[in-house]
Formats: sequence, C-alpha cells, structure tokens
Amino acid sequence: LAIELGSFIGYSAVRTARLLPPGSRLVCVEANPECVQAMEGVLTHAGLRDRVTIEQGLSDEVLPQLARKLGASRQAQL
Repeated sequence: LAIELGSFIGYSAVRTARLLPPGSRLVCVEANPECVQAMEGVLTHAGLRDRVTIEQGLSDEVLPQLARKLGASRQAQL
C-alpha cells in the first residue's frame, strides 16, 4: 500500500502505480474536485484505474477515515 498526498492531475500517481508489485494499491488524497476529475481520466488512459483509489478531501479529514478503513480490513483478514 502506498499513499500519495496531493495528486494534482495524476502524473506521479501513474509513475508510482506502474512500479508497484502485483496486488499492491495506491491511495491518492486530493482536495480539489477538478484535479480529481482530471486524475481519473489520466489513470484510465494509462490503464491503471484498477490499482489506484482516489480519496477526495483534505488530508486531515481523509487520513483518519482511511486509517479506520484499513484497520477494519486488516482485522477482517485475521
């Protein structure tokens, strides 16, 4: 799992997601809805939309929710 804070239009997300080993995920946190929309198009064009999760919002709001989601999914795996 990799997390990117601030993704703009997704160039670095494409570069990162391509390097992740199989089964890995990239979570991108981006506050600007226009950037999220552009990023979705870039990731789709690159064929990487299935490896990247985009969380829209400010990091101080998104990260605690993400930690709860990840904690819950880890407990379900145990």
